[in-house]
Amino acid sequence: MSNNNNNNKNNNNNNNNHTLKFEDGAVQFRQRIAVSILSHKPLLIRNIRSESLIAPGLRTHEASFLRLIDKITNGSSIEINATGTQLRFRPGVLIGGSYHHDCPVEQPENEDEEEDEDEKERGEGSSFTLPRTRGIGWYIEGILPLAPFGKAPLQLTMTGITDGTCTLDPSPDYIRATLLPLLGRFGILHDGGTSPAIDNTNTTSNANNGGAMLSIPTRGAHPTGGGTVHFHCPMVRQYLTPIDLTDTGKVKRVRGIASSCRIPPSSVARAAHAAKGVLHRLLPDVWIATDARSSRRKASGQRRVAGGGGLENGTGTGTGTGNSAMVGCGISPSLSLVLVAESTSGIIGTGTGNSAMVGCGISPSLSLVLVAESTSGIILAAETCLDPNHRKRKRRNHGGDGDIDTTTTATTGRQKNSSPSFTSKALLPEDLGKEAAARLLHEIQKGGCVDSSAQSLALLLMCLCPEDVSRIRTGILTMYTVESLRLFRQAFGVEFKVRAEENRTGHAIGNGNGTSSGTVLLSCLGIGYRNMARAST
Repeated sequence: MSNNNNNNKNNNNNNNNHTLKFEDGAVQFRQRIAVSILSHKPLLIRNIRSESLIAPGLRTHEASFLRLIDKITNGSSIEINATGTQLRFRPGVLIGGSYHHDCPVEQPENEDEEEDEDEKERGEGSSFTLPRTRGIGWYIEGILPLAPFGKAPLQLTMTGITDGTCTLDPSPDYIRATLLPLLGRFGILHDGGTSPAIDNTNTTSNANNGGAMLSIPTRGAHPTGGGTVHFHCPMVRQYLTPIDLTDTGKVKRVRGIASSCRIPPSSVARAAHAAKGVLHRLLPDVWIATDARSSRRKASGQRRVAGGGGLENGTGTGTGTGNSAMVGCGISPSLSLVLVAESTSGIIGTGTGNSAMVGCGISPSLSLVLVAESTSGIILAAETCLDPNHRKRKRRNHGGDGDIDTTTTATTGRQKNSSPSFTSKALLPEDLGKEAAARLLHEIQKGGCVDSSAQSLALLLMCLCPEDVSRIRTGILTMYTVESLRLFRQAFGVEFKVRAEENRTGHAIGNGNGTSSGTVLLSCLGIGYRNMARAST
């Protein structure tokens, strides 16, 4: 009998230590690295752009992400072959701490010449152009599942691109508005009622009450960057909290923030006014804050909103408490808008603390992030941006080379060109505002409790919950989420029960108009993951 028990233990150890092997290149690159660390299983990735004749192997941003992982872990081993087409990763222990990381950016003087040369090699009919750099949000989104499981709280200062890459990467505004509150539902982050979407204050606003924080003291647009982001995440002392997110509720209010770099403040106000014009037809409670940055040390055209530390530009309005001093931006123009819809369960759009916003980079950009909250506290978001390099964006939207899908970026899971009316072809601030509102309404129509870009993060955290059932309702699953479910089964042995909701008489799921919402209900039993790094201290 004892021999049988020993054999079973040995088999379990072999299963726990087996190498995760993938032959499809850089697909879900960050997700696989994170899962390897959380499951304590080695990772082997082959054929990383092995068929590319121009630039095979790892890209610069992927190598930079590996350097970031090496900083926040102890004992990790990273082996890359000479051509960069094969990666062998042995995970270490998450240690947390305070770090500074510089994300790579492009040099504008050489960019056009290099792309023209690449275009000659590909031919005019080529269907793919790889992005040369990724935004800071791409890095933060990749380490979000890892940040709470260190020996100490994680504090990151990152420099690079903050705006202008929303078609591929989540912006810091989006992460602050949706992903941080999602983590809070698992017992990781507690913001004390402060709205990440509107609170543009300093790091002390959320750090003082023990929750996660993300601030943007300096914005930097694609391609030259120049932005700075401060990220703070507390550690999980024991286990996550199981969730039961099945009630979407009804949208109660919308809050927003419109930000820009090296663009006239009037453009920010025009985008905010256009977005409010669409949303006010459906909801009276819509507030939008504006954040116009310039390269000068002191911002112009900004004033505080009465009753708080929010900012107002033109017709744009904002709410918040505390003191704020926006001072400039980089050399790339940028305009961002965040709209938030909130339920009766809480108020979005308030924050406390002091901030010293210090400008932006040298590249222009215009971006909008829209967030909606329902009566049950559900937060949904959508974002869009205006890229001044329209030609490059148009070429990029044509497809991918194995790590970018035609409808979903395989490295981020973000929906791209999901509808002909949402193709980011806006050239005027008014067009961008209307597009942002349309994207938000489209996300609400899906009827999920998380938006499309947050599906995989929610499901990963559900796998790590205690040995109890967690449930969540989503909209139509993205291809990235489907691949993530396969990855979680391979790494953790967790199988999700997936049930598509059909039409119901009387009350439809996700809305109250009697129509089908097309939602999907997913449930699983967690593995009882514990913060082993914390337990070992």
